[in-house]
Amino acid sequence: MAVATAFVQSVLGFINIGFKVVAGYEKRYPFNMAVSYHKMHALMGDYPNVEIDYSKVMLSQGNLLPAQQSLVSLIPERLRFSWFTDPLHWDQSDLDQVMLMAYFSASKHAIYMLAGAVRSAGSDILKIPLEMQEGFVETYISFITEDRTAVANSVYTGRVYL
Repeated sequence: MAVATAFVQSVLGFINIGFKVVAGYEKRYPFNMAVSYHKMHALMGDYPNVEIDYSKVMLSQGNLLPAQQSLVSLIPERLRFSWFTDPLHWDQSDLDQVMLMAYFSASKHAIYMLAGAVRSAGSDILKIPLEMQEGFVETYISFITEDRTAVANSVYTGRVYL
């Protein structure tokens, strides 16, 4: 439980937005819902060697369409996230805003954006501070409506070496 709690605490700003809608439906707190999820689904190993399986982390939960065919690539001082968009199809979901996260597992620190480019843009950039450009980073993407009333399940976009 301590591992899940510590992880959720380290990304609490993202969790509070990402779990807000579903927590409201269940009359629970986003923090508690996220800890429960990670305790049940994202821990690996046996006590006392328990750790987070970053590929199973969920930073947001909801019923919006999740990112499709999402990728992340390293460019100088930045991570470029991209996702599939259909240029022949437009609907209201094209105005959803991207939410991006880079989690530095060694330092247990996160850099994130809660209101980025619209879904129809197909990509956005997350700037990484110079002092943090070393080691591995776990990356995630999600979407949220402009009015913050709906969110998508987050998607793990992989580990990147900076």
